[in-house]
Amino acid sequence: MEIDTQVLFKKMEEELNLARETSDETERKIHLGALKVLAEVLLTDKTGKKAAVPEDKIWEKMTGTRPPQTQKEKSEKMDFDDGANGESLFDF
Repeated sequence: MEIDTQVLFKKMEEELNLARETSDETERKIHLGALKVLAEVLLTDKTGKKAAVPEDKIWEKMTGTRPPQTQKEKSEKMDFDDGANGESLFDF
């Protein structure tokens, strides 16, 4: 059974509006949970697996900017002349 994406988008808009309008926190969470489920339906491909969406693209869509680049940690062992080369302060 094929679900029309426009129907899902309309239902998502309804749930978002209901979540905005309510002052009850529990009811807001229920509407946001329904919104999450509808989004997951859209993100799931026909085989039942979640579609891979690059996090960089999500960040760019949400903020309009490129994501900050993170530096990769280098975990190289330092070798000292006195024979102490462990990762801990207590390695002698």
